[in-house]
Amino acid sequence: MGKYGALTAWLMAQIGGRIAVAFGAIEQILGSQLPYSARHYRPWWGNELNARGRQCRAWLIAGWHVEAVDLANERVVFAR
Repeated sequence: MGKYGALTAWLMAQIGGRIAVAFGAIEQILGSQLPYSARHYRPWWGNELNARGRQCRAWLIAGWHVEAVDLANERVVFAR
């Protein structure tokens, strides 16, 4: 299932079209800390499947995309 498989499963279980999630909540879902780049670089939350951004598969496979990221407040908004 991979490093971010638990996030994929969690997102697949969500209802509605939009959800805001704190970085800390994502870490609880994953059972590990997000990498430094997730907290400091907006591109980490990109929606393109590329060699450097494999984590985006977690939300794209689940049918979601990142709509917004607030690095200062450590929150991400996923939308369908």
